Amino acid sequence: MTTTSWQKLLGFGACVAMVAAACSVSSGDPEEDDDVTTGIGGSGGDGGSGGDATVSTTTSGSTTTGGSTTTSGSTTTGGSTTSTTGGGGSPEEVDCLDREDGTPLGEVATCEPRESDSCCTKCVAYNCCESYSLCFADDPYNVCGGDPDGDGTDSEILTFIDCMVMIQDGATPGTEEGSDFDDCIGVATETVSAGVCELGTISGPANELATCIAGDEEGLNGCFDECLRVYEEGEEPECTY
Repeated sequence: MTTTSWQKLLGFGACVAMVAAACSVSSGDPEEDDDVTTGIGGSGGDGGSGGDATVSTTTSGSTTTGGSTTTSGSTTTGGSTTSTTGGGGSPEEVDCLDREDGTPLGEVATCEPRESDSCCTKCVAYNCCESYSLCFADDPYNVCGGDPDGDGTDSEILTFIDCMVMIQDGATPGTEEGSDFDDCIGVATETVSAGVCELGTISGPANELATCIAGDEEGLNGCFDECLRVYEEGEEPECTY
């Protein structure tokens, strides 16, 4: 399977990416994993459009702003720490979103998903436009959305989503302390916020986007069903977006 711009398979191997965080989620039967799909992606600004991550589940989450620290081998551009990540080709600089206001350096994404995008992407673009557009800004990409040509391990929001959808028997709605949401925000913080940018907390755009996706204590008024709930193949509800 190849990866195109803004397309990411959200089952990118949670426990591999999260081993440093003592990953405790389970993907279950690997044969069943192939039947699970869910996705979220970013749509670029005037420079072009983005795609979505396709996986047949729904996901959402939130993030919080982090302190301004620098990473080894990082550079500073316009007052913001950037960290080089990625494998294979030349690494991309990822904006660490460590400015006081937490806003990205890049051009924000539009909230106009394509017809071919997943229901998760459409739901998030519709309900969480502000945080979605900041998370998936480009030129440079940032630690919330990550480099679209990478494997998702430099993206707070995709790591959060992957953690949620890989929970055995499915994630439970709710954002209170000790919830699945809280645990997966912790995983994203430790493995990406800290691991990529040496931040003490998750970025603001990621925190806000994750919270919006998660919805309320029953998973409503967000995109929990569209992004974080796992369905058997062929049993996904009709998309209303």
